[in-house]
Amino acid sequence: MRLLCSVVTLMAWAVTTTPLSAQDADELRWTPSKSMEFGVVQQTAISPDGTRIAYVVRIPLIEGEQSEYLSHIWLVNSDGTGNTQFTRGKISASGPAFSPDGEWLAFSSQRSGAEGESEGPPRTQVWAISINGGEAFPVTDAASGASSYQWSPSGDRIAYLMRDPDTDEEKAQRREKRDPIFVDQNFKYNHIYS
Repeated sequence: MRLLCSVVTLMAWAVTTTPLSAQDADELRWTPSKSMEFGVVQQTAISPDGTRIAYVVRIPLIEGEQSEYLSHIWLVNSDGTGNTQFTRGKISASGPAFSPDGEWLAFSSQRSGAEGESEGPPRTQVWAISINGGEAFPVTDAASGASSYQWSPSGDRIAYLMRDPDTDEEKAQRREKRDPIFVDQNFKYNHIYS
């Protein structure tokens, strides 16, 4: 019996220490382009009753010379069943947060559809969707975008931060490409809204 254990151990050692061919080594070597083949799980949220988990998957998109990341929210039961992609499309969604009753999922996204959208780059807003599915709808319409949001304990409101919006003069300067960034001037502050 002792001899058999020694032989098996020796065989296992020989198999695991066999040098790889040059081709195998190249396939296993980590490169920047290889890193673009994998998605990354980020940002998790657990439902108030503990039965569901929302999480963000960030995947690379490489098309020709363009490369960027796209993030979407997935929902899974806490026992690992029912894994479902919850947001879709070409616009990222992140920061999932369950409502206190667990029936709604809020997230942040720069998707279009918020009322009063103005010129300029897309702004991040808070969106909500029923955990039973359906269409997401904008919860905020913050002039300079919403960040750091939180459900109220009753679940009837969402509080968020919004940076001071740009003045008309600042918008004109940006349109005319006269908008250098001065680090020690023109401070913008965040204010809380709900």
